[in-house]
Amino acid sequence: MILDALLTKGRRASRNQPPHGVDTTRVVWAVASAFLDHPDDRLLEGSSSYRSALAQLPPEMRDPLIGYLDVLDQVGLAPLQREFVDTFDLTRRCAPYLTYATCGDTRRRGVELVRFKQAFREAGVEFDETSGELPDHVAAVLQLAAVPGGFEIAWRLLCQYRVSLELLFRALNQHRPSTPGLTTSPWAGVVGAVRATMPALAGSDEEVLLRLVEQGPPGETVGLDEELSPYDPRLIDYHSQTTPAPTFLGADIPVGELR
Repeated sequence: MILDALLTKGRRASRNQPPHGVDTTRVVWAVASAFLDHPDDRLLEGSSSYRSALAQLPPEMRDPLIGYLDVLDQVGLAPLQREFVDTFDLTRRCAPYLTYATCGDTRRRGVELVRFKQAFREAGVEFDETSGELPDHVAAVLQLAAVPGGFEIAWRLLCQYRVSLELLFRALNQHRPSTPGLTTSPWAGVVGAVRATMPALAGSDEEVLLRLVEQGPPGETVGLDEELSPYDPRLIDYHSQTTPAPTFLGADIPVGELR
């Protein structure tokens, strides 16, 4: 199955190290997590700090992130907020959820979301379910890297869902903004910067990607052959034998907070 192939490749890729080093990757992910959250006054207030943090990054990561701030300066906060809703809330193919491309709105996705919650707990974080978001939101996973002990877990998740990240990048590049003056989505470059921190797609990843592009997210199948439950074998890798005392992600740690 597509998902099984993706999981197998992801586990293998997760043993790789960040091509640009952990410190550079942390900065990119921290800034990108803020830019992939709903734009608000914090974005305006932190603009100069973000520009300073990005100054020393390699150009393939720095330039698209600086470009997002340039768009903010160009169009203003309110139009950018409307564009965010149009892009991520009203355009299904641009859904910022890593499991959506591989699972669609199926029961299997529920199993995968359990895996994400367990991964957060492995880092000592209890995902805030009252935040209105899901734990597979790409911004939440990027932010997890800022939590002590969370980088390796976030890296593992993003490697495992590398194909989903690629699909989101391509969808954003194809999306046509409704805001006058914009010709491409402001978030295509943001996801592209994250993409630049990741290993390149391997041969079988490309095959999975093409199948998902052709077929789209899977639909629900009535009468599944296998029973999906919290005890699915795929959950074992993410079950921590000794779970540290949890902290809370959400209201207490806003998505995108720099640490």
